[in-house]
Amino acid sequence: MKIESRNFPIVHLDYASSSRKNYNQILLHLKQLLEKKQPFVIIGKGAHDENEDRVDDRRKISFWAQANKKEVQKYIKVHLYIAQDLETKKSMEEFTDTFEDFWGYPLVVVESEEEALSKAHLLLESDVIG
Repeated sequence: MKIESRNFPIVHLDYASSSRKNYNQILLHLKQLLEKKQPFVIIGKGAHDENEDRVDDRRKISFWAQANKKEVQKYIKVHLYIAQDLETKKSMEEFTDTFEDFWGYPLVVVESEEEALSKAHLLLESDVIG
């Protein structure tokens, strides 16, 4: 998994990145983004293998999410997940309620990077206006 924020307030999350998952670094990066106190959007892509996650990693993520819930809900507006095939799209759409219950912000499944960027810009612009 890899997180990229060079284009903040649009943050990219690649679940399929070949780099070893280091949740400490990813959570630290997210915390630094939250400290900007500005709304942002996450665009995710790639297959996430739940079987690779260890129990201690899941606990760490859960603890971090609970400890940062107020800031997460305030500043992360949406997670746009790019699903390029029907099976992934259906699977992710079934996961949206669970995702929002856990993280406190919505997961929206889109079909392309272009659609994700368009939705992200619209949401961020409306947040600045209103």
